[in-house]
Amino acid sequence: MMVSFDVKSLFPNTPIKPAIHQLEVWLNKFNTTIDWRAKVRQYTKLASLCMGENYFTFREKFYKTTAGVSMGNPISPLVTEMFMAYVETIIEEKGIMPRIWFRYVDDVFAIVEKDRVDNTLTEINRIHPKIQFTIEKEEHGSLPFLDLRVINNSGKLEFEIYRKPTATQRTIPATSAHTATQQMAAYNSMVHRLCTYPLTKDGFNKERMFILDTAIKNGYTVEEIERLIKRKKDQIWKNQQSTLFEQESTLADTKWVSIPLSNDFYRIKSLLGKYNIKVVGSSRDATLKKQLGSEKDPLTEGEKSGIYKISCNDCEMVYIGQTKRLITTRFQEHLKEVERGERRGANTVRSSVAMHVIEEGHSVTRANLELVREVNKPHTLDAWESLEILRKDAAKLMNTDGGNCASRLIKKLADKYRDRTTH
Repeated sequence: MMVSFDVKSLFPNTPIKPAIHQLEVWLNKFNTTIDWRAKVRQYTKLASLCMGENYFTFREKFYKTTAGVSMGNPISPLVTEMFMAYVETIIEEKGIMPRIWFRYVDDVFAIVEKDRVDNTLTEINRIHPKIQFTIEKEEHGSLPFLDLRVINNSGKLEFEIYRKPTATQRTIPATSAHTATQQMAAYNSMVHRLCTYPLTKDGFNKERMFILDTAIKNGYTVEEIERLIKRKKDQIWKNQQSTLFEQESTLADTKWVSIPLSNDFYRIKSLLGKYNIKVVGSSRDATLKKQLGSEKDPLTEGEKSGIYKISCNDCEMVYIGQTKRLITTRFQEHLKEVERGERRGANTVRSSVAMHVIEEGHSVTRANLELVREVNKPHTLDAWESLEILRKDAAKLMNTDGGNCASRLIKKLADKYRDRTTH
């Protein structure tokens, strides 16, 4: 009998310490030298730190995850996979492993003797108290597994595409303002699955008709979908004849960029295409999430990082700076430089703000600190800082240079936006 096992809430129920131990065991299999074992101990300690120190905030309170591995942690899938491999090893050692057992993360396809199905489920649920499986048995010779329906046809397994009863035929309509690439993304995915999965002839025709019907309901033509199918078949045929076609697409030095959709999108795409740069249209600025804002507790201005401005309390001079940390933390460092300069002399300070305060006898307070631009991508800080510096009147700046990115392009942008209040 075909069955599928599913682990209940795999991530929240994966025990961290035993899972990290399995990671250590796996790493030690590669080498037995003392130096390697010392490195493995370091790796496992770092992994434990990354897996154990998981905090989040809710309504201005801090919480720590106390059970399982956290969602979104890059190490969680690896650690979880290690522990599931350990569970499978125990199943084999106990002699209860079915003859056919294929697992994808927490979903298992298995073929078990009919009179041992319930007993097998009971036995594998005894392996570890946290790892518990549920079971789904084949009905009328078929079993849905992931996005396939596996059919037992007189001992021969056949496949069809499976969709949940709640699935709809809704895709990006042809009348939307998305790019052609985005509009056809869902159909490219369905066509790829149609042409690459080992479907029966009836299963192929059934899925093809479903794709065509979906396309028509969303405003596309049959001809558009047929072109996608033909192109995919031609690509598969070419790759079967020679590996040169795959090498050309793999070795190409292609760069990808994402830009917001606008009237100039296709003109920019055509221009950058000459330099082997692929352009993808983005509607992120028009998404509902963007319009509604974040569901997290809002940060105050002092809790943000990016480009900041410090104004003198006694004159019109200003300072433009950047920081990856909180702007209030960086402001406190400027104040400490002022104190240091007053004790040891102005020539000992490294802050332009402190130099101005000491030489002019002026002052700055927390009220003089302002966030000019919140920047969440550290690699763009230099460019934004230089742009903000060059936009200001040089005669009213405490800064002694144009920043680390005062290129000709930045200077032209600064001249263009010099008199604007928003950009």
